[in-house]
Amino acid sequence: MTGDDRRRRAIVAAVEVARGYGLQVSDPLVLKDSNNTVVWLRPLPVVAKVGTNPLALATGLELERDVLAYLGGTDVPVAHLATGLPPELHRAADHSVLLLNYVEHDPAAAIAPTTARAALESVHDALRSYRGELPAFTERLTRIRALVTDPIMSPGLADDDRMLLIGVADEFAASFRPDPAWRPLHGDPWMGGNLLSTPKGAVLVDFEAACRGPVEWDWSSLPSDVAPPGLDRDVAARLRLLRSVTVAAWCFAQPGRAPEVDSAGRYHLSVIHAVARHR
Repeated sequence: MTGDDRRRRAIVAAVEVARGYGLQVSDPLVLKDSNNTVVWLRPLPVVAKVGTNPLALATGLELERDVLAYLGGTDVPVAHLATGLPPELHRAADHSVLLLNYVEHDPAAAIAPTTARAALESVHDALRSYRGELPAFTERLTRIRALVTDPIMSPGLADDDRMLLIGVADEFAASFRPDPAWRPLHGDPWMGGNLLSTPKGAVLVDFEAACRGPVEWDWSSLPSDVAPPGLDRDVAARLRLLRSVTVAAWCFAQPGRAPEVDSAGRYHLSVIHAVARHR
């Protein structure tokens, strides 16, 4: 399937769900297509996240729905489930569809470290009492290893790159064991993608990777100057390398998905090589 076909089918699914509620959509616009596909149902203040990525966890949108339902009615800076509509995960045109409030934002605007820190800390505080089922952050390692081990799943990886990723993934799998102290986390709060710059401050979106883990896992997704005082920076540094492994593997398993996906794969692979050279 081409990218144009994927986006067209996502729009069809999104509009079908909206019209099922009697909503009139005249000018749907794809806002994001690097993972799943996000469609703004213009002129409505609603977006539809459409499950178009075959590599994504089947439960990813369910996790997002459950976490956002828990945060509903709060002023936590997240893109909430669509106001006035049932908090359901829909099915249309063979795709899962989740309806969310549209967040007015500026994709080109920089987010100050203090603003990003405040947004993530607010989400962490709100999720402390969350009791829903969440996977351990280490579960991603199992999936990542499967992707990079199979040349059919990651055809763009050179053999030495493949072995490097497998080695680092195995190293982390052996060093992180489930811990009762692990907390509910966003899972992937990266700047410029899942943190949006809005007139009211930073807003977190995309809770598909919600998980339980050390708080350093979330902070490892952000520049080091964003992290709060008191964070275990050694753990955060190690987890930043693990995040590079997961991003590189994910990107090389879906070559051509989007220019930013290919670019991110190459960048994070270079980070891993640089660390390996200095070991």
